[in-house]
Amino acid sequence: MIKRTLTEDDKKLLAEWIAAEPAHVNSMPEFYYEAGSKSVMYEDSEGPVCVVRYTPILRLDMDFAPGIDKTRIKEAMKTELPEIAEQAKMQNFKELVFDSIAEPLIRFCQRLGFVTCPDYRKVL
Repeated sequence: MIKRTLTEDDKKLLAEWIAAEPAHVNSMPEFYYEAGSKSVMYEDSEGPVCVVRYTPILRLDMDFAPGIDKTRIKEAMKTELPEIAEQAKMQNFKELVFDSIAEPLIRFCQRLGFVTCPDYRKVL
């Protein structure tokens, strides 16, 4: 397998691949050229196989004091998550990510701009 950085010449090929994938109908080849990300084309002896985009993402893990008044948690998150986001943005992170099964926390974070985005993860 050969890997190489994308060139401008790859845009036509990427447009064809995107057009052939119904789930990516609203995507554009420029997605793979976005500043702050890195994209790599993988090729074998027969030609291009796939393109992979690497994006810097900051994972947040949270634990809360037991028995604490929920308004204190909400206030801390309302004031501090925007600061965390700004600091992350200044360090060239593109996304903040967290996992939770706590419905109240999920709903609250959605009000702060987080969106549910199912994905597949491999812990390294």
